[in-house]
Amino acid sequence: MRNFGCQFRPTTIGVAKVQTYDAVRDLLVDEFDVNRRNIEGSLTLKELGLDSVAQIDLAMRLEEVFEVDVTDDEVLTASTLVGVVTLVEDKQTSAA
Repeated sequence: MRNFGCQFRPTTIGVAKVQTYDAVRDLLVDEFDVNRRNIEGSLTLKELGLDSVAQIDLAMRLEEVFEVDVTDDEVLTASTLVGVVTLVEDKQTSAA
């Protein structure tokens, strides 16, 4: 079974979360020049090369891409890729 770069597997997180993970990963690659090969879900945003200014920019991009309200502090607190994916999923669930 394919591991999607995080500790979760598709059967345990569902299709929607995998799609969110892929979209956040693509955003990091396309907008923040993170090397796709280096991306693992448990890595912190700092370990992926995003300083605090880039993390704030990520919060704004998440709002645009996923159409949810995300604060800078929430992204800074989420700290890992999996944390950011969970944050977005929670925001989307709350908005529904």
